[in-house]
Amino acid sequence: MCDDDWQIVLSYHDAIIRQSDYRILQSRQWINDKYSNQLLCLSPSLTQLIKMTDSMDEIQAILQPLEIQQRKLILIPMNDNLSYDYGGSHWSLLVFINDDGDDQSRLEYYDSANQEQHKEMMINIKIIGSKLSQLLSCDPDIHFKQCHPQEDGYNCGIHLICNSNAICQKYLNNDQRSITTIITNEQIRSFRIELIDIIDRLKSK
Repeated sequence: MCDDDWQIVLSYHDAIIRQSDYRILQSRQWINDKYSNQLLCLSPSLTQLIKMTDSMDEIQAILQPLEIQQRKLILIPMNDNLSYDYGGSHWSLLVFINDDGDDQSRLEYYDSANQEQHKEMMINIKIIGSKLSQLLSCDPDIHFKQCHPQEDGYNCGIHLICNSNAICQKYLNNDQRSITTIITNEQIRSFRIELIDIIDRLKSK
């Protein structure tokens, strides 16, 4: 990165968006973890830390301040990178649902690329799912759920954010509609522009 990439475009409460993040929105590139990090969910960096930490005692100590056992819904952004290094080429979403109804607590998985045959992502999902199921006392089996497929090779991050929004509405607001009904393809297509507009409005204040 050059010095200009680190220039702060927007500092809003505890969120910082730099020039490099802003340019990603304006181009046809994958969304980085800066934007998925703004959601009420585990940050991508914390997901990576859980994945790479072998000791369950250490993972429990890391997550204890977040009181995860008391959460009804946990959004977990997933990346297909298997190593400690920065990288990966696809984002998807793992969700823990602590259902108060008849259904038991469970892990659901939403992938806009529908990559059940994607070896690296499946490895990561199983690792994270196994560890979280021990901490949250839920079924370790992953329930693959339907969501809108992406129409290109770079908007997986946009789909992750839109799916997260729809999932929050469904489970926190008791919306009985399907995820693909709550969020439409048209809304997903326009969300990148909306996100740029939000940043522009906030940085002008």
